[in-house]
Amino acid sequence: MFPGIAGAGLLYGLTPELDRGSLGTIKLNDRVTVAQGVGIELILTFVLVWAAFSSIDPARHHTGFGVPLAIGLAYTVCHLVGVSITRKLKA
Repeated sequence: MFPGIAGAGLLYGLTPELDRGSLGTIKLNDRVTVAQGVGIELILTFVLVWAAFSSIDPARHHTGFGVPLAIGLAYTVCHLVGVSITRKLKA
C-alpha cells in the first residue's frame, strides 16, 4: 500500500499545478462530441477484439510469439489512435 501512495504523491508533486485538476482523468477533445467518442471507442474495440480472435483462431496454426505480437500491436495502434483523437489539447 505504501508504494502506491508514494507513487501517487510523487506524480502529484511532479505534475505542474495547472494540470493537477485533470490528473488521472480521461477527457474528450473539445472538437469531439460524446457520440463521436462512443463511436471511436466502438470502432477501436472492434479492431482489438477482431485482432485477438483472429490471432487465437485454432484453424490458423500460429506458433511462437506471433499471437502476442499481433495482439500487442493492435492494442498499441488502437491506443495511439484513440489518444491522438480524444485527448484534451491545450489552447
